[in-house]
Amino acid sequence: MSKDNHHGSHKPTIKDVASLAGVGTTTVSRVINNGSVRADTRSKVLDAMEKLQFHPHVLARGLRTKRIPTVGMIISDISNPLFAEIVQSAHQVLADRGYQLELGITNTNPTEETHLFESFIRQGVSGIIASLTVDSNKKITRFITGLNIPIVLLDRQLVDIDMNVVTNDHAKGSKEAVDYLAALGHTKISLILSSSLTYPGRIRKQSILSQLSSHGITIPECYIHEVSLEPEQGYKSMMKLLNCEDRPTAVIVGSNQIFIGALQAMRQLGIEYPKDISIISFDDIYLTKLLSPDITIVNRNLKDFGAEAAHLVITQIEHPSAGITKRILPTWLEIRGSCRRV
Repeated sequence: MSKDNHHGSHKPTIKDVASLAGVGTTTVSRVINNGSVRADTRSKVLDAMEKLQFHPHVLARGLRTKRIPTVGMIISDISNPLFAEIVQSAHQVLADRGYQLELGITNTNPTEETHLFESFIRQGVSGIIASLTVDSNKKITRFITGLNIPIVLLDRQLVDIDMNVVTNDHAKGSKEAVDYLAALGHTKISLILSSSLTYPGRIRKQSILSQLSSHGITIPECYIHEVSLEPEQGYKSMMKLLNCEDRPTAVIVGSNQIFIGALQAMRQLGIEYPKDISIISFDDIYLTKLLSPDITIVNRNLKDFGAEAAHLVITQIEHPSAGITKRILPTWLEIRGSCRRV
């Protein structure tokens, strides 16, 4: 197969074929993979493929083996709405390009993570998108870099090694959160952040602390909590902060899961935001919008995030000579009703 097909303004996709043939993308995949499709539908799809000069080169292996090329995706927690949105948008992009998505869930267990990588490799997946439990572990770094297959890391960055990464500019939104609280006169600002064992945790913590010090604000050690991403961790930390002798006037909560627990602690103690304490969280979920007043958050576009990871893994699969790519998507502070002037 000549390489010329990589050029040209717009390579037709499965979506284009589907829309010309008036069928769904799944039907097109079935035709390509000799699945069961009605004869008249099959000929419509084949005509559309011919008209558009759609050559499913990525599916060549699939045609030989009667298998659809698959991308494995490894995440820690499917109950987290953030992951649900990322998986959904990645799935859409992959399906449009003729790939199947196979999901593996680690429940934040590093051993399970290694098993999933090994199992995906044995299944012969074409590439893997992974959100690692921790990205600062030498063992997992050695293991991943030894795999001979395109891998895209989701919001993770191996400490010593360059990998394909889709992440966010976590520093920007974090700094904006501090600037906003400082402008409202807050100096007693507490943090409940995700663990520094992951890239977002490290960057958010560094950025917040350096921005606080640029405002001349020093906070006591007991105001800084690093926890794993579970509501009960947020609950425990918030309980400690609210029972502090010198209670903080504001809290920055570094994840939607931790936020849920923090909110439970406030409810239990009858503490209201923004009257008794100002609060900023990260990432928009239905809860942050439903609450009244709604929550000021450091936001990012999760749909773009998942789609970007899928595009990147496809590029790495279809163009093996493509270099290591790092995509950094924006974050921003969305000011709503959960903070007030001191």
